[in-house]
Amino acid sequence: MKGLIGKKVGMTQLYDDKGVLTPVTVVQAGPCVVIDVKNVERDGYSAVLFGFGSRKAKNAGKAVAGQAAKAGVNTPSIMKEFRITDDSKFEIGAEIGAGIFEEGEYLDVTGVTKGRGYQGVMVRHHFKGGRDGHGGGWHRKPGSIGCRESPGQPARCQSRFRGKSDLCKWGDPRTQRRHRTRQKSDQEIIPNLQGDTL
Repeated sequence: MKGLIGKKVGMTQLYDDKGVLTPVTVVQAGPCVVIDVKNVERDGYSAVLFGFGSRKAKNAGKAVAGQAAKAGVNTPSIMKEFRITDDSKFEIGAEIGAGIFEEGEYLDVTGVTKGRGYQGVMVRHHFKGGRDGHGGGWHRKPGSIGCRESPGQPARCQSRFRGKSDLCKWGDPRTQRRHRTRQKSDQEIIPNLQGDTL
């Protein structure tokens, strides 16, 4: 399994050879530093521990700072572990970039979506809302969304019926987008803009 830690930079558009315009997401994939290589004999499984970014050692936990110091690298801002089948391909301290992926290869991207806070039903589920005139008084309320007298009102309880269209927290879960195509690689250094880590 191949994997890297990256940061979303933004979005743009690319034309292919046939002139078809495709919207793409620009990701700063790596460079990732190999902090540790785990093997079956010592750890019971094979994996590689990548570090991405950098931060001051005083701002990191003792475990993270200790692993970075043992590997002889700068303290990373993020560390992720990837399962592998062959642990002999990686050396501690080596840098891995986006060159491990081929153009046109399908990738699975995992990250955390944008958090939007606690939202009502008009924003979260696109409810129409109540009337404004004739003594309305429930302009942005959900109204009755229970199916009948029983269970009726308790059906709005998220703990009993998950997925019910009700006011709730929106965004910020860990999600995955599968089978995304790697379009193009630019080996030039991309500015470290603020964005989500992938």
